[in-house]
Amino acid sequence: IKLAKREGEGSVWFDDVKLVEASPGPVLNGGFEILNGSDKPKFWKEDHHGGWSSDTQGSYEGERSMQTTVAWSWFSQKILVKAERYYTLRAYLRSDIAIPEKEDYANTFLTLECLNWRKKVIKREWGIVNATSSWEPKDLPSRPLVWTHSRFQSHH
Repeated sequence: IKLAKREGEGSVWFDDVKLVEASPGPVLNGGFEILNGSDKPKFWKEDHHGGWSSDTQGSYEGERSMQTTVAWSWFSQKILVKAERYYTLRAYLRSDIAIPEKEDYANTFLTLECLNWRKKVIKREWGIVNATSSWEPKDLPSRPLVWTHSRFQSHH
């Protein structure tokens, strides 16, 4: 699974991330509450573009959310999933990006990637959504595939 800001000046915040099958699923530290020694959430990987930070001001749930200010900077986690199942990636999002002149503007990505045993992406589902000024749930449903790993990525 991957989270990211897509475009625009400003920030996007993410919180309470889940991969749902029949019951809330296997995303580790989806609320970003457990930090490692470098003040980043455990079990998550920030790509080389950076721009991600732990934010304690106004999270959706718990004490923290993740904020990103850099467009196309991914924050991801690899998750083992069951083959041939439907999954829904759900995250709560908010943003201070406002582009009123664009009717179909979408400032955020929720992405599911299916990796084979060689860790090569064999299927990708892009969820291009618009985060607004209030916390809202956003869902990215998947079709059943032979998912071996899922990588969550967000674009800001």
